[in-house]
Amino acid sequence: MGKKGLLAVVTIAIVYFVWLILWAFLEFFTDLNLPISLKVWSIIGIFLYIALILIEILFMIEREKKEEIPKKIKKVVCGYCKTKFDISDTGERPLNYICPNCGNEGALKGKTLKGISIFIECSNCGKEAEIFYSGERPFEYVCPHCHAKGIIND
Repeated sequence: MGKKGLLAVVTIAIVYFVWLILWAFLEFFTDLNLPISLKVWSIIGIFLYIALILIEILFMIEREKKEEIPKKIKKVVCGYCKTKFDISDTGERPLNYICPNCGNEGALKGKTLKGISIFIECSNCGKEAEIFYSGERPFEYVCPHCHAKGIIND
């Protein structure tokens, strides 16, 4: 319900308050024989507010159920400036992101890498690259810049 629901409740409250003031004026300052007394209108108003509060509570409970789904957080390393940051994982692939440090765009591909994040200097192109080291020896990796294969023995 949110803001629209709150706006509806406030609007109904204001209209009803004006209605009660008008009805009280008619009852106390005129000689009209009104079919419903101010006391009955007040009781109707109390039940109306109870109904509106119950409806709002029901909508809040449903909204909380929808918000219970936890968002997955992925740790990402920028391919340009090597800044590490977190992004919300929506489950879509490729998952596009923008580095908060340098502003370059990147994307997470479909596979999930496991292991320890380490930086190595490629023996072929000399650029620094992040790889996910699983601990096995010898460990073969592919440079993300020049696509040359390398091996970690020690």
